[in-house]
Order: sequence, then C-alpha cells, then structure tokens
Amino acid sequence: NLSVYKDGLEYVAITHEMRHIYQYQVVSQFLTDLESKSTIREWRKGFRNYKDSTHEHYENQSLEVDANAFAWYITKILTGIEIVVNCDKRLLAKRINSISRDMPVEEVQDVYKQWCINWCIDPV
Repeated sequence: NLSVYKDGLEYVAITHEMRHIYQYQVVSQFLTDLESKSTIREWRKGFRNYKDSTHEHYENQSLEVDANAFAWYITKILTGIEIVVNCDKRLLAKRINSISRDMPVEEVQDVYKQWCINWCIDPV
C-alpha cells in the first residue's frame, strides 16, 4: 500500500532489485523480444565483470544505470516522487527515456491497479 510509505524509498529498493532479476532473466535466456541484442551483450559483460559498491563509479555500470532508471521511473509513476540517483545523469536520462517508451505510464498504472485488485489492496 503506497499510502503507508510516503517517502517511496521502499519502492526504490524493491524496483531496483526487481530490475536486476529482470536483467538476469533477459541475459540468461537471451530474450531478444524484450531487449536488443546489444543490450543483452552489454548486460552479460556487466554480470561477468560486476563491481560492487566498494568500487569507484560502480553506479555507472550499465546494470546499475538501468536498475536505477527503472526504479526512478516506477517510483515517479506510483508515488510522484523524483528520486535523486547518484550516477551519470546523461546515461540515466537516456535509459529512463528508453524504459518509458517500452512501458508507457498508463500501462504501468494499469498493471499496478490490476495487481492491487488481485491482492485486495486499495490502489492509490
């Protein structure tokens, strides 16, 4: 229930980590109907060479930029909050734009409302 979490931080963390699951599935199953071959190759390389948060500029890795962009986009739609993301702003904006083309606002809202109906939660 989004009304319980006014700051939206829980949704940032959840959506960010959910996106990493999506990335892994896309790469492991080579799902070219969901992402381009070049993105899949880039993510595969990213998984093989992943640097954790103890490394400088880890947040600019393609996997992290994508997960942050997804979290930013979903959080903005569901809570109205524009989170501050610590990564290359140009890369972030480019990925948000790409995600928004693939997942229009109305589609995200409809999926969320349907989820709420199925789980007996009042949509925002």
